[in-house]
Amino acid sequence: MFFELYAGTYDATDLPIAIKIYEEEGSLMAQGSGQPAFELNPLEKHVFDYQPAKLEIEFKPYENTFVLKQGGQVFELKKQ
Repeated sequence: MFFELYAGTYDATDLPIAIKIYEEEGSLMAQGSGQPAFELNPLEKHVFDYQPAKLEIEFKPYENTFVLKQGGQVFELKKQ
């Protein structure tokens, strides 16, 4: 898979947690600081969601960032 493009820890000044992105057994996983990990569901190229939390992540792998959309809020996180 191409998940290595996304792997890393991301954070933003306006978000109180860092989010670790990694591959596990062929799935793309996300884990916020101090929170349980969850599997991201692919929607389209570079776009994933996690329906139980109603969040969507759009990776911009060549900029080392992703955009997190949840609950009407939008955050841009940068790879550390």
